[in-house]
Amino acid sequence: MTDFFANWDGPVALMSGKAKWGIESWVFPSSEVGTISSTIAQPTPVNLRSRKRNFKYGFLFSSQEIQNTIGSRAAALVGIGFHCKRSPNFPLVDYEIKVQNSNLNSLINGWGPTGQTLIKTSIKPLSENWFFLGPFPDSGQDAFIWDGESNLYFEITWKRSGGIFGSGRGSILQSTSSDFHKSLFSSAGKGEILDEMPFEFGAPRPATILKWKI
Repeated sequence: MTDFFANWDGPVALMSGKAKWGIESWVFPSSEVGTISSTIAQPTPVNLRSRKRNFKYGFLFSSQEIQNTIGSRAAALVGIGFHCKRSPNFPLVDYEIKVQNSNLNSLINGWGPTGQTLIKTSIKPLSENWFFLGPFPDSGQDAFIWDGESNLYFEITWKRSGGIFGSGRGSILQSTSSDFHKSLFSSAGKGEILDEMPFEFGAPRPATILKWKI
């Protein structure tokens, strides 16, 4: 499965949360409008660090943000998109997105429990554009259902496909002072174990769009 691109009515439709695609809706919470560009060194969902080979990234969505766009009904998450500022210099291999209904209000203390896999693929996001992943669920898996009241915890892992060296690449980020809207990141080089590496907390969450089947 590879990345896909949606047809929509333009930024106004997106920002109002009214872009439709059949019985599925892309929702773009107003709090998610990106206002700053990441630096090459900042953690993002498309980051590649020099001398690093494996990567892990986490962030949260609040129940209120989702309820503001689709209400409190249970819904299936069928797609996700990030606003890429610069394209990665290598494809991202084994790009795996996991999600879980959660009561977490911050990732300042580290990673949350491992959630349900939405998709595992290899991607090469475009530069200066939104890129989208889906439809979920991936082959042979059950749909992920948001329960209508919990926060969402996302965890993404990926690997570098190219040589040892590479530069980080960026996303449009949300300007925030809230710990809830800050992300978690770790990376591992040759001979290092990703889950044993220290994490970095504090980079703003990326501008993100979610696709729901209601």
